[in-house]
Amino acid sequence: MKPTRIPYLLFDLGGTLLYFDGDWSQTIRRFSQRLEDRLTAWGYTFPAGQIAAELFDRNQDHHLEPDPEYRELATADLVTEVLAQHHIQLSSSRLRLALAAMYAVSEAQWWPEADAALTLRQLRSEGYRLGVVSNAGDTLDVHALVQKAGLRSYFDFILVSASLGLTKPHPAIYQRALAHWGALPHQTAMIGDTPLADIDGARGFGIHPIWITRRAPQGQQPSQPPAAVIQTLAELPPLLRTWNPQP
Repeated sequence: MKPTRIPYLLFDLGGTLLYFDGDWSQTIRRFSQRLEDRLTAWGYTFPAGQIAAELFDRNQDHHLEPDPEYRELATADLVTEVLAQHHIQLSSSRLRLALAAMYAVSEAQWWPEADAALTLRQLRSEGYRLGVVSNAGDTLDVHALVQKAGLRSYFDFILVSASLGLTKPHPAIYQRALAHWGALPHQTAMIGDTPLADIDGARGFGIHPIWITRRAPQGQQPSQPPAAVIQTLAELPPLLRTWNPQP
């Protein structure tokens, strides 16, 4: 049977193209402390450790108990809410400076997978159109990560949940992604590691889900079998050359 050409490919970011090399809980603690450091440098007074502890707790709650309607709480809004409890209001420029200092902590621990650039280069050379769809609390941080990894030139667009206010698996984020190309769901594949957000979400919108299991969350499975399973990105180009995904 002649392979079916799927010209549009969406990629998740963390756990798919990049990996995190560090202790996530400790990173969030340092991330939260950076906010206090900036506030102190600007002359604000508050009980030491309190704002950092509150921000850490809110971050943990947000990651461990996702919103049932898949609404994204941008980190800027989260910080603003925490600071409001202490009657602190930052200008937009200072808020951005604080966020940059905070995200510098986590950005230093994200690295590209060894096969990411080669795979993306190969796919582009074969005529595929590539995009990123990432669940993350800060759009500029995601762009910085992709740029740091040397991967930006391969993608037509980078769509971040923080900019939309909704996370995968909400269909609106997939709809927005396909609108960048004017593509139809059956012409598109989604490559990701997270069963609910990437695999179930894509399938629910009619996109062909490809599950990459190298860093998939332990003990989680998609609600239905994915269209294909790969362990590494390097397996993707040969898969696509012979693939006949079922509708």
